[in-house]
Amino acid sequence: RRLLRKRWVLALVFGLSLVYFLSSTFKQEERAVRDRNLLQVQDHDQPIPWKVQFHLGNSSRPGNQCRNSIQGKHLITDELGYICERKDLLVNGCCNVNVPGTKQYRCDGCLPHGCCGAYEYCVSCCLQPSK
Repeated sequence: RRLLRKRWVLALVFGLSLVYFLSSTFKQEERAVRDRNLLQVQDHDQPIPWKVQFHLGNSSRPGNQCRNSIQGKHLITDELGYICERKDLLVNGCCNVNVPGTKQYRCDGCLPHGCCGAYEYCVSCCLQPSK
């Protein structure tokens, strides 16, 4: 009798585990299909609504703090879209806009297939409000 009871319990546990596994698998597949459909339906003509206000040339003010791309060995891009050499970075994290080599929204580093030669060019180009 104990053996029958144990088999019944094991069968119940196995059955419930199987149901849980199948329902989880179908939910993941459903999410993947929904995500694929969202990517296909996305309207490429509609611009991204920016919440950040861009003020050209204000990166030289010491009170204004900038986030930047940090990891570049030679180039840095700040959150205003300026790309500069690491040596031209101000203490507030912004690129020094008074240096001739500092340019804003540089997309010329982007390759024909859409990738960039350097990460900083991608960041600078993508920060352009019209992109």
